[in-house]
Amino acid sequence: MRRYYLSCSRRRAGSGERLLVWLEEKVRPVVTGNAVTRDLLTAAMLAVLAALLLYQPLRPVLETGSIATLLDMVPEVASQTIGAYLLMAMGFALALRRGAIDLSVWTVSGLGGLVAALLIRHGVTPALALASGAMAGLAVGAMHGALSALLRLPSPVVTLATAVLLVQLLPLAVPVAIEGPQESGPRGGARQVELPRGTFEGWRLSQPSSEQPDADAPDDTTPHMVYLPLPFTRMVLTGGLYTLIMVSLMFINSHRAEGFRISGTWQMFWVLAVSGMLSAAGGALWLLDHNAAPLPTRLVDDLRVPAAALLAGAALLAGRGRTLLVLILLPGSLYLALRWRQSTWLLPYGGYEMQMLLLITMLLGLQAGVREVLAVRTASRAMSLAALAFMGGGIFLLAQTANLSGSFSHRLFSLSGLGAWLVGVLLLAVTRSRTLRLRRQERSARPAVTPPPA
Repeated sequence: MRRYYLSCSRRRAGSGERLLVWLEEKVRPVVTGNAVTRDLLTAAMLAVLAALLLYQPLRPVLETGSIATLLDMVPEVASQTIGAYLLMAMGFALALRRGAIDLSVWTVSGLGGLVAALLIRHGVTPALALASGAMAGLAVGAMHGALSALLRLPSPVVTLATAVLLVQLLPLAVPVAIEGPQESGPRGGARQVELPRGTFEGWRLSQPSSEQPDADAPDDTTPHMVYLPLPFTRMVLTGGLYTLIMVSLMFINSHRAEGFRISGTWQMFWVLAVSGMLSAAGGALWLLDHNAAPLPTRLVDDLRVPAAALLAGAALLAGRGRTLLVLILLPGSLYLALRWRQSTWLLPYGGYEMQMLLLITMLLGLQAGVREVLAVRTASRAMSLAALAFMGGGIFLLAQTANLSGSFSHRLFSLSGLGAWLVGVLLLAVTRSRTLRLRRQERSARPAVTPPPA
């Protein structure tokens, strides 16, 4: 009798959980016994994409074997990678690790830069202004965390609603907060908030150099200081935030064995809060490069952010220490996303954003194929493997277009890659439908639990 009532109570609890399942529980990676296989597949995909997308930039180095040429490329690559978009991608990836989808990273980034710029214009020191911009993002992220974690509202709905409010209200609120004429933008508001010249002049880093600043000056071997451009300062500050997040995650992982645990609700709260802080910090550090804070005018902006998170395996890798692994892979993934946007199939409509949307869609299909291949129960593992091979081959064929110059070969590889990926999606859909049908049959074949006689 006790076993019967226990079975019925579990069944009622299971049906209630299915009704109250969060979207986040469906999105976040599931911890399984094949975590190492997922790691290897992600690393192999990134390695192949790097070989295809970076061949042209590295071609002079490969032909000449000059290490100096490679070292000359490092500052440019670092400047394109270590900045606002890396911090936004970190926030998006951390939220995605918990199953949350933060669609406000772009507008919250604009908010952080705007708060910092307005405070600087009102006499606040730049350091305090940048910190205040990051704290504004932390407050918005904490609001997202409270609504999603405590009230169980879907994170995409909550963050998108915030983005809509920021896009609509910030252009109207800025003219009230600034003094002096500003360039007119949408709905009569300011387009950007400019800072006085030389605001960050004292933030330039310096290094000793033995080169003479004046060629006509007499020879002098005494080293003198050379001030570096402000992007170097931006990279140092971004790297500091990146390191801080990594060290914090290492601390949490190291203390889990001692009983230190954070519940799923508070994990959701904190990842959304940190996502808001990182996005706003990226917008504040944008001021170092451009000396102005643009107002957000689009709900969703540069799609390199989610593309880099997916490339790094934020929605696929599962297990202890995998969040650290995702963050380690994130800078390289961000640069690969940039190379994809600049060098692969140039679509006639939509421009760069359509290319990034294509990459995101193909990655989602590929990762769904990986989950199906590694699933414990699947109707046809051979067919799911074929689907995975077709989808991966399609992505690599499109990446190969970065190394082609002829229009015919470029179009041939592009269409072949897209066609191969579509074939893989079709095979995956057939496999998935068979798997679901098989599970329904197994569920219906189970004997019904009947109560024992009184």
